Amino acid sequence: MHEFDIGYLIYAGYPTHDTPNTPPPSPGGTTIVISKTNGEVTFMPNYPIEPAMELYRRLRRPSTP
Repeated sequence: MHEFDIGYLIYAGYPTHDTPNTPPPSPGGTTIVISKTNGEVTFMPNYPIEPAMELYRRLRRPSTP
């Protein structure tokens, strides 16, 4: 879980595995963001942490003309 200015980002972790030289399988699924304002849960694409937070900010803060 990562806290940021307008929410909490929760993402799937990689499972441990026995072979250290092979990459872990992708956990798949989605990233979840919980709003600090009202507790609303939003399902986001399974992006890396920073791009997921930026996408959530863009979705929740409409641009001003």
